[in-house]
Amino acid sequence: MNVRLVEARRCPFCQYIVNTYIDPRNPKNTPHDGDISICAKCSGLSVFQGNELRLPTPVELAQSMRDKDLLHSIKELRAEWLGWSVY
Repeated sequence: MNVRLVEARRCPFCQYIVNTYIDPRNPKNTPHDGDISICAKCSGLSVFQGNELRLPTPVELAQSMRDKDLLHSIKELRAEWLGWSVY
């Protein structure tokens, strides 16, 4: 999977500096305003907005929680971080 370097932003939850981006659905994609970000440290969901990551609105969060691919990505990230298996 292609990891893309992006302008550094801080996770609004844990303040971790996010400077890479991976889109598992389209590896050639770069982040755009409104795209969801999953923090590699706390696995919090945030939204790309200009040069920042912001908290998702209630509607964005509800839509994200219905996205099975996104939920699987969160599980994979947490499993990798904590040394668990998701399979």
